[in-house]
Amino acid sequence: MSLYLYKAGSPTYTVTIALHTWDDVNNQPVQPALCSTTLLAKALTTKATWRTCVFPSGYPVSDDTQYALVISASSVGGSGYVIASANATGGYSSGECGLSTDGGSSWQALAGADLAFQEGEYPS
Repeated sequence: MSLYLYKAGSPTYTVTIALHTWDDVNNQPVQPALCSTTLLAKALTTKATWRTCVFPSGYPVSDDTQYALVISASSVGGSGYVIASANATGGYSSGECGLSTDGGSSWQALAGADLAFQEGEYPS
């Protein structure tokens, strides 16, 4: 899986990308994560590029289940932040994009936006 990421300034924290199932009733990711991976924010460039993210343990997905990709930071560090690019014109009609400002306790939908990501099986 790949995300279109970049940084602004000089962030120094660890970014976690986690796969969750999606709860339609509450419109939020179900805890705990099914699998996750990390990257260092300082390793990103200031120009958006596709960043391959490999879930070390992998996870088989099912076409009859909705999933959520959750991007979070380990803490605030450095003088900058990471940006996950989105398609503001809603590139995927069945997708939703949202944000949480309280560590995932509640989520706010971002109408008409989709996270820019590419899916695919990582070659073995």
